[in-house]
Amino acid sequence: SPRQAVALLGQAVHVAPAAWLLRRAAQKAGVLGRAVTYVSAFAGVDTIAEAMERVWPSRWRYAAASECDTVARRALLAAWGPRGLEEGYVFRDAAGDDARDAPAADVWACTPSCRPFSRRNHRQSEESVADELVVIERALGYARRARPRIVLIENVCEPAAVQSLSAMLRRLGEYEWEHGLLCPAVHFGEGMTRARYFWLGTRRA
Repeated sequence: SPRQAVALLGQAVHVAPAAWLLRRAAQKAGVLGRAVTYVSAFAGVDTIAEAMERVWPSRWRYAAASECDTVARRALLAAWGPRGLEEGYVFRDAAGDDARDAPAADVWACTPSCRPFSRRNHRQSEESVADELVVIERALGYARRARPRIVLIENVCEPAAVQSLSAMLRRLGEYEWEHGLLCPAVHFGEGMTRARYFWLGTRRA
């Protein structure tokens, strides 16, 4: 429905900062002109996949995704089936064994829910934040096992998210991390003002 579409797009990552970060990492990793594979966690309708298309036009394959929402999973398959995404590789739980054992890929995007960390969430509690961090830590099992060349993570710029996720990612010691706040309007001249915090990891050679 239109309401569901608006809600899903409202939770999505803006394409401009995602594409800029992926291009930066691709240049650093030496994979800008090469064909690459891609896996996403907490995908939603996955606008980062559109960023993949901008950086690697027609030179990338969508190997696997995880998303708990049924409508979003249908949208993922409809949008990205032509890029290789198959129903058997769209998992319900980013922290589950299937998702963590997904095929190895060059690029992994992880965009966990902002809701537990957001100050706009009036139901926010220490318990809900702790529960979400457990889920994210389990989802990071994919990066530890598959060792993608590029890792892109996004969330809100709130202390509970930034400090906790930064600490988790430092434990992925074979990656060189860059992180900071990006806003589509401020940094890319886009029509949306929505600052988000990004972590960009490039695996050391």
